[in-house]
Amino acid sequence: MPKRVLIACGGTGGHLAPGIALAQKLTARGHRCELLISSKQVDQRLSQKYPELVFKVLPAVALGKTHSKISPVGLTKFAWSQLSSLWFCSKVLENFRPHAVVGFGGFVTVSAGLSAKLRGIPLFLHEANYKVGRTNRLLAPLAKTVWLPPGIEKHGIPAHKAVELGLPFRTDMQRVSREEARRALGIPLRGKLIIVLGGSQGGTNLNRWAEENMEAVLETGTHLYCVMGLGKGEARVVERQLPLGQIAKAVFLSFSDQMHLLYSAADLFISRAGASTIAELIQLKIPSILVPYPYSADNHQWANAANLERQGGSIVVDESNLDNLLNEVLYALKSDSLLGGLYANLSRIDRGDPALAMAIAIERVKSAKETRIFNRGTDLESRFGSLLARARINPDAIRLAFNEPLGPKTTFGIGGPARIWAEPTNIHELSQLLKIAKKLNIPAFCLGRGSNLLVLDSGFDGLVFRLGHPNWQKVDFVEKGRVKAYAGVRLKALCGEMARMGMEGFEFMEGIPATLGGALRMNAGAFGGWIFDRVEKVCYMTLDGQIRQLPATKMGASYRSTATLKNSIALWAILKPAQKGSTEDIRKTIDTYQGKRKTSQPREPSAGCVFRNPSKDLAAGQLIDAATLKGQRVGGAKISEIHANFIVNDGNASAQDVITLVNQVRQRVWADKKIALQPEIMLLGGNWNDYLIPLKDE
Repeated sequence: MPKRVLIACGGTGGHLAPGIALAQKLTARGHRCELLISSKQVDQRLSQKYPELVFKVLPAVALGKTHSKISPVGLTKFAWSQLSSLWFCSKVLENFRPHAVVGFGGFVTVSAGLSAKLRGIPLFLHEANYKVGRTNRLLAPLAKTVWLPPGIEKHGIPAHKAVELGLPFRTDMQRVSREEARRALGIPLRGKLIIVLGGSQGGTNLNRWAEENMEAVLETGTHLYCVMGLGKGEARVVERQLPLGQIAKAVFLSFSDQMHLLYSAADLFISRAGASTIAELIQLKIPSILVPYPYSADNHQWANAANLERQGGSIVVDESNLDNLLNEVLYALKSDSLLGGLYANLSRIDRGDPALAMAIAIERVKSAKETRIFNRGTDLESRFGSLLARARINPDAIRLAFNEPLGPKTTFGIGGPARIWAEPTNIHELSQLLKIAKKLNIPAFCLGRGSNLLVLDSGFDGLVFRLGHPNWQKVDFVEKGRVKAYAGVRLKALCGEMARMGMEGFEFMEGIPATLGGALRMNAGAFGGWIFDRVEKVCYMTLDGQIRQLPATKMGASYRSTATLKNSIALWAILKPAQKGSTEDIRKTIDTYQGKRKTSQPREPSAGCVFRNPSKDLAAGQLIDAATLKGQRVGGAKISEIHANFIVNDGNASAQDVITLVNQVRQRVWADKKIALQPEIMLLGGNWNDYLIPLKDE
């Protein structure tokens, strides 16, 4: 049922940008949104970029700067504006009749949150910073859920309301090629580029630094691009011709609504440590030097910057040490290993899709009429929720959802819903989920990246869960060169980490679209390498919630199957000590494998190879190719013309289309070669034996 959602998100770019991101996600899922913003110039300028969204300007002002005394006049003005805003919000709620109100903090959220509570409308709060702001601390007791950054100290937020979640990311904030970005910005392709972002808070000193050090930067052949902030300086362009003839360029602008181009063009970002900026640096993997604004509320910018520095994703320079900033910048630009290390560490930080998680939580909000229908018709879901409550597990914390579409969560993009969906954040929650599923006699399935999988159109009548929380994505180096990797880490990220450490033998993993847990279950492999070649020990959980460990040799790993994990869930694995090698040589091997994949595998959505190879010397793809089946289509499913053992989703394929095509391939190859091809991809929601047409005289 479509929802109406009011989003209070104005005041700074850090509040407005995630609000826009959530509105984009909700709108794409068929819901209606209105966004409450302030009359500040930054809100007005940024909102103009999104004419498809509905913005309403709230008559509120901020309380004042935290590093100066608030005058009686300022306090009176703030109080009066909040009363006016409360009346304004009451009218908006009366006319729009939202099912939920979402606040991103700041003064705009105050009146919206209070109005929602007065009208009995569920309130959701999102805190972007690593110190909970005044508004969210005030409104937390009234909220249904408070989304907080991963690892934050709760600062009095009730535990049953707190859910760890990253910052929503706008759909238009996508990276483009360095060349395309630089041409659009008018920056020469030759030479490195520093972006200085003054921001809406405390930009003056960074702008002054850019002005004072411009000549020193340009002398090195490095370009400088400074976004000063609205009303904080005059726009200008400076060019210097260097002794060897190249041009070094400096650009000063007051505002840019093309931030994705700045990120894409940059070699190094210098910025304050606002949560929105940090989220974009992480998402787009941009090395940075952060200078926290010392007068931010509760010094939250320092907490934000320190958190990213602890993860190896940035360098932090204190405001009092700005005299040394130029040295830090020049050293970073000269050190490819330093910039490469920052990039690699940023690549390891996986924030998932926070906007989607928020949208799902909001979709679970039910009107009185829906609640009556739900309670009458979904006894299983009610019992599941009751058992969760008895286990003291917050359903929002595990992103519990019912009838959750599975197609978008798979590489095939095909399939119906899971009756119950969850994302446990730790071993205890996973154990409790499995025990509840067993108690209710419903099947449970762990979904990784969703590759090597076809979900039936009818979906899966049970519990599907994903180990997507950062707790499941850790990679730790333990004794004697061994590595402990958790089940949720992506093979691509694991491969990258091993390459960064100069560890050989993991290169084949780079292009496998799987998490470690899924790869262990299927004994995934490529280019002659198999996951269990690199595994020493596995820790897993049985479907009744018991934890066990076995050496890899006892796991029953074989071609595309691991016997022990057919009815168990991998939690982590100890990887064998790897031989040290040259990072450059390892990268070359990875690049070679990437090149082979690009030329030999289709780019359209697929589940990977559909059929098992009949033998080591006979590939299923060769048999299908010989049967002249490339390009054959059923509905939206088609046999790839690049690799015959791939069935691709040409846009609107159903699971039944794929199953029909699988049977056609089996019948043709059997008729030509008397070889019975067997599906390699898993079928979720059914058994292949019930869907395969018997072969004549087999």
